[in-house]
Amino acid sequence: MRWLFGIGLAINAVTWTASGAALMLGGAHWGAGFGLLAVLTAPLLGLPALAEAAARQRARRRHRRRAPEFPRG
Repeated sequence: MRWLFGIGLAINAVTWTASGAALMLGGAHWGAGFGLLAVLTAPLLGLPALAEAAARQRARRRHRRRAPEFPRG
């Protein structure tokens, strides 16, 4: 999952850098557009945590049930 967090962080860093460059080179409207894009990529940073939580829940659900041939004791 670390690679997914790294990809999200890299995309977020690129969009924030592009936002600053667009503001300096293209003016306020270009900077605002790229700034909005940067804000919209921020949820990518939470994606690995959601994937990890879903994987844990699937694993817990899979091991919670007993097999039919398991002795009842």
